[in-house]
Amino acid sequence: MKNIKPDEFRNILDQFDTTYTREGSEFYVPWKDTETESGVEIVVIFDLGEEKIQAVAMKPGYSSNLSLDEKFRFCNDWNFNYEIPKAFLDKSGDFVLETCLFHDKDVSLEFVRDVFVQLSLDSSLLFFKTLKERIEK
Repeated sequence: MKNIKPDEFRNILDQFDTTYTREGSEFYVPWKDTETESGVEIVVIFDLGEEKIQAVAMKPGYSSNLSLDEKFRFCNDWNFNYEIPKAFLDKSGDFVLETCLFHDKDVSLEFVRDVFVQLSLDSSLLFFKTLKERIEK
């Protein structure tokens, strides 16, 4: 399937055990750790563009006790060890994670659901769980 439509993406999200809200082309999906007792909760924003879907996760103010140097080191370590999501810092020094899927070529809705959406949610959660462990050391 080329150029996934908002209703098709909504149908994909309906298959996950979570609520979400939609504003224009963006879907806000809360995601939390249900496998451990880490208490980590995030929001992943899926922005459905004409040729790509972008997943962005962030927690403004989280890890404010880390120095900028420690934050850069954490991003570099993450990006070295994991392909997705890409981690970087915004102008405020907050962590931002990004994953993109280009859908201007044929891609199945199952691939979008099982690989892109699931991977974006779980890998972003893993990033913040790993960060929490680092902070609590």
